[in-house]
Amino acid sequence: MILTSLADTGFPYGLVQGLPAVGYAPPYGIFPQQPAERISMAEVLEGRQEHNQHILSQLKAGKDDAFLLQQSMEDARNGFCTPPLRRAEFLGHIGDQAHRLIPRCVITQSSGKQRAIDNSDTGGQSDLSSDANKLTLCSPVRPAQHISLVMHRWSEKEVAEFCQNDAWETGQEDLPSAYRYCPMSQQESLGCIVAWFHHEWQTPAYQAYSGLLFALPLAVTSFNRFSRLLEALTRRYCQVLTSLYFDDARITDVRSAKGSGQWANGQ
Repeated sequence: MILTSLADTGFPYGLVQGLPAVGYAPPYGIFPQQPAERISMAEVLEGRQEHNQHILSQLKAGKDDAFLLQQSMEDARNGFCTPPLRRAEFLGHIGDQAHRLIPRCVITQSSGKQRAIDNSDTGGQSDLSSDANKLTLCSPVRPAQHISLVMHRWSEKEVAEFCQNDAWETGQEDLPSAYRYCPMSQQESLGCIVAWFHHEWQTPAYQAYSGLLFALPLAVTSFNRFSRLLEALTRRYCQVLTSLYFDDARITDVRSAKGSGQWANGQ
């Protein structure tokens, strides 16, 4: 963190102890700060019995149940969470610890692609989240800004020679399951226990996650701390023009580099 001069000095601690997912997120120093009320885990878990019973009563068979099972099993195989558990198994897993459920559903995008989403609005986690950071995301014109800043340092002769013999290129990298690789503490996981209808069991299934859930408001900010770190590492260690929008990286380099910037970024 010192070598990259990144202001988010608490991020390594978050990677060890778990990043904020529900409750309160303190200011990180890399986003504009905004007023935020502290929400404790006790407040997150308040009224949990009635809430959980209501969530369970809403879990019923649906047309996307097979996809839901497939995605949930894949997360378990990758080590991001427990396998699907029946109620007795789940209660045995967490002991007598209080917990709050978040229902899992499937959305179908306009392209036809399906995605499993954990509904933090219905689960109440959105209302029980307070963020001291005003999230700012990478501009879509960032690659052009990078090119402009570099060429601004060149002489007219260097610019003319470059335009005659070389060119700028961009490439894209994607981080698969990026959110899941960002850790969540066991305590905060209890505030967002995933529940969904297991069509083979014909009963609700439970999963406790150790990786961030995609639809949690605080998880969005927590993950973008990772994006900012990756930008700092690749720019300042590898001298590669990199910008990230969530988990999508755009790499800008000269054609004569023959992909070495992209290789360095991957390494």
